[in-house]
Amino acid sequence: MKNKNANVRTSSQKIVGHFWRSMSFVVFMVFTLTYGCSKSNANKQTDNSHSKDDSSGDDSTKTGSGINEGIAYMAIKKGTLLTYTIVSGDEAGAGSVVEYTDIHDSAGYQTANLQAVAAGIKVYSTVRHNKDYTECINSIAPVYYQLLQTLATSFTSFNHEEKPLVMRLVHKDPLNSEAFPTTVTATWHGQKISDDSKLDSKLVQTENKGIIDSSGTITTSAGTFENCIRVHYFRTQQRTISITSPTDNYKTESTAKFDIKIWMAKGIGPVKTLELNLDNGITTVTDLTKITHP
Repeated sequence: MKNKNANVRTSSQKIVGHFWRSMSFVVFMVFTLTYGCSKSNANKQTDNSHSKDDSSGDDSTKTGSGINEGIAYMAIKKGTLLTYTIVSGDEAGAGSVVEYTDIHDSAGYQTANLQAVAAGIKVYSTVRHNKDYTECINSIAPVYYQLLQTLATSFTSFNHEEKPLVMRLVHKDPLNSEAFPTTVTATWHGQKISDDSKLDSKLVQTENKGIIDSSGTITTSAGTFENCIRVHYFRTQQRTISITSPTDNYKTESTAKFDIKIWMAKGIGPVKTLELNLDNGITTVTDLTKITHP
């Protein structure tokens, strides 16, 4: 029985690890749908935590409703295509293309609908802005549910709850402001029951408060981008796995932590995401690698 339960433990740990490695790319895809950076002619990459966001263009362009387009952390033209590539770390070489499929005025906001395609899978989202802030409104990625369904087949019973992470980016003097509060974004609980044993597996994922902590210039293969603000936060995954049987009881609790930084500015989309896995030291870097204007 002990050997059998040891195999169950190993299998469960592999399932959890593979699932969340796959989810890392899904999370990135969702974020690429929501934020922006503006291209400049600067030649040097910097990150100055004491600099201020440039809001000097506040009266540049307006829509019919009077909403300023030039201040938003999003593209303003339908048909804009943004190509992203994971340039180092886990899933290096993987990429996605984000398209702004529709832009319209709605209830005091300029609203954009977006579609991302990666590995043949489509993910939809919405981002909007008014004169004061840009706000992302995430839809749930179909691939996320596909992964959950795959995970669920490993258990006798499985339940899951998910809460979107809504990020609000203020347009003026954003430094040190809160992009989002600490929030639990996902929980799941699976049980695998056989004649003489029971496997119980739980996970809680928490996004710890996101703060706009710096601004600066970022260079990628798509160009050089000025006045990119950086949102910095930690993601925590708390896992509990236990096995009970007539001959063996086993329980393990672990916490995985990720240090995440996203650089964005005004007018196009995100330019860089950096995710450091604090458990294994692997840093995954995603860059904006191409911009196609309509």
